[in-house]
Amino acid sequence: MRTSSFTLFTPVTLLSLACATPGAPPSEDAISLVDACAELSQCVDFRREFGGEDGVSACVATALRMPSEGALLPACVLAARSCEEAARTCLGAGVLPEPCDPFTERSGCTENAVLVCAHGIRQRHDCSEHGLSCVEDTAGQVFCGEASECERSRCESGRLILCSNGRARPFECDGPCVETEVGAVCGGEGEACEGRVFECDGDVAVTCRGGFLHREVCGPGLCSTDDGAFCRSAPVCFEGSSCDGSAIVTCADKAVVRSDCAAFGGTCAEIEGGGVRCVPEE
Repeated sequence: MRTSSFTLFTPVTLLSLACATPGAPPSEDAISLVDACAELSQCVDFRREFGGEDGVSACVATALRMPSEGALLPACVLAARSCEEAARTCLGAGVLPEPCDPFTERSGCTENAVLVCAHGIRQRHDCSEHGLSCVEDTAGQVFCGEASECERSRCESGRLILCSNGRARPFECDGPCVETEVGAVCGGEGEACEGRVFECDGDVAVTCRGGFLHREVCGPGLCSTDDGAFCRSAPVCFEGSSCDGSAIVTCADKAVVRSDCAAFGGTCAEIEGGGVRCVPEE
């Protein structure tokens, strides 16, 4: 395995990657995630779900799907001595992940663990490690959350307990957790504010969220106040993944990210039907 450094994600980091600012340069977290997925793609056959591509891009989607566990992926891969060890430890809960059909297999609970078929591999996520229970909400989503049902979100020890479809799960806010008349929300990370604030400070969208200012950095010229204050989408990452010599070029954090397979003795290879992965160099 390579000896570069990976960022240790938090669950909220992965959630923020899933809805990152379009048009902005890739974050260090996104680069670390793509590096980990490139390394894993040597021995794990990641498959697309509902569009997209096989290979590295499917691995990125897998990590974003399970934030609590996916948050540890880069550091876990770095600590492993081989791709197979990384697959067992980081994806398979001690065993090599098994292939599965995401279109026919449904997520469920077993022994207080979430069993999910994601992007062609069957994974087990132990909720007990986080002090939570495996639960299913009224929409049929299975995840690690509180055993009891809920009616509204709340703040607990400064952390948001997010109530969605009758089930609650912890969520770490960037700013303070704020109680409102309709339930708790994540407040902005800035100074206190009142009323409606929607403005662009250069390329930064500024809003008042839960009584505190929230600032979102947009791509150049992409901050808009047409309907509130937000970052407009930019036409990036629509060409799909590709190989540039030994390097993988793919999309994460809604920006182009590059990871060189040569860093751990491999090279980039295209997958029939769409997608790229790292393979041992012949």
